[in-house]
Amino acid sequence: GVDYSSDTIVIKNTTVSFNELPLLLNGDIEGFQSENPNYSLVYKSNALTLQALLAAIPEDIIDERDVGSGDGQISISGSVSGVMGSSEAPNIETDLTITDVRYDAPGLPVSIADANGDFSLNQGMIGLDGFSARLGRSDVAISASYGPIQQGASSISSPSLRAEISSQYLDLDELVPAVEEPEGPTPYEPMPDIAISAGFSGSKVMLRGIEMSDLKLTATAGDQILRLTDINARMYGGSFTGSIVQDLTDISKPAVQVDARMSELATGDIISEFLPIGKSLNGTLSSTISASTILDQLGNPVDQALNGFGDLAVSEGKIMNWPPFQKMAGFLKLKNSEAINFQSLTGGFRVDN
Repeated sequence: GVDYSSDTIVIKNTTVSFNELPLLLNGDIEGFQSENPNYSLVYKSNALTLQALLAAIPEDIIDERDVGSGDGQISISGSVSGVMGSSEAPNIETDLTITDVRYDAPGLPVSIADANGDFSLNQGMIGLDGFSARLGRSDVAISASYGPIQQGASSISSPSLRAEISSQYLDLDELVPAVEEPEGPTPYEPMPDIAISAGFSGSKVMLRGIEMSDLKLTATAGDQILRLTDINARMYGGSFTGSIVQDLTDISKPAVQVDARMSELATGDIISEFLPIGKSLNGTLSSTISASTILDQLGNPVDQALNGFGDLAVSEGKIMNWPPFQKMAGFLKLKNSEAINFQSLTGGFRVDN
């Protein structure tokens, strides 16, 4: 019940509904008739179903056709404490726990299943702890924090996002479907004023049909510069390390710097992605590449701005059944012309514009 007998409202085991979402309240509001009431409330909900929570979302926020559907259990608890005034707001703490949640919506490329985790809001910081879910064929585990967020009229510093993400299997081709290139230029937008620091590790990752294993990287962003550093992965039977830096300080000419080192990759497998001769090659490929350029408004490198250098080496190589060579060998009447073996093949390049 609610006691209005004094300047302090006392609330005991009172259920209120916000957009049909029931919350059990306890606590008091001191000086509720003044301009600066002081709140001291705790609230919680009984376990809700996701479908009930989705049904409580007002249509003026999300059209019911876009809300989607799902099931699973959700519980909410928290507190409101402090003064509510024209220049200040009470601190709101909230904990939301999801258990075995499944969700599907028209705008999602895959369904979300077996989602579990804890979301929190405390002192203006949003937290995500122990979250895990299946996304189509993929799985993901995330712990993250974001904030501070604006609460009341007080000023805040620029927010930051920190995250650790891991996966046993991540199919980026399924999660981020290919989109048609726009008919006209799409101007780059400045990055939001957020400091980002994130780490990722994946046992197996699929990207544009390329299978990578033991992928690890660190992503940071701030001051209009995005950095992917400490990239390490196994691919094509060998290893890859490198970094990518994108500079959006001048969004009319976004710059990119790529540094990569590849070691003992299966030569035929990687070259066949680009050239037919790859199907006729055996051996291991090692290479070091450093390149920089600016991008056009479609995200493609501008040839006139490309600068770079690199070297490559193919070891224990063999060219097998390559049609041009077979035709030449036949013309010259060479025997044993099905394959050419070589110990090593090295080369390098440099581009200056």
